Amino acid sequence: MQDGLYAKFNTTKGEIIEIPAIKITDTLAGRNHMMVYYTVGNRSLKIKSPHPNNVRLLVQRESENKNLYLGERIPNLLKSWGESYNNHSGIKTKYKLKSIILKQYKWPGKSYTNYKIPGQQWEVKL
Repeated sequence: MQDGLYAKFNTTKGEIIEIPAIKITDTLAGRNHMMVYYTVGNRSLKIKSPHPNNVRLLVQRESENKNLYLGERIPNLLKSWGESYNNHSGIKTKYKLKSIILKQYKWPGKSYTNYKIPGQQWEVKL
């Protein structure tokens, strides 16, 4: 099964726009794509030496007897993207972002009639 991700950006003027992640992070498109997939899969929480904030999150979840949910850090990623975009000095007021929605779709394969089965969705208000 393959996953697809689609982001929508809502502006303060009520418009829904598409912004390639490369315009926000100024890095290669493939790296942005994998960064999102790794974040959805909680890969940064499973490495040998995780960031201290991730260690605190893991300890907190363990003390609450709760498991990590898929995409635990996606809200942080989306918020940082939105803030980075809004703080860019060349952005016109009409295109300031007020929220970001990231939708995950699944494709079980074999047929192209079912290539967009809804998965998880994350929304961050800025």
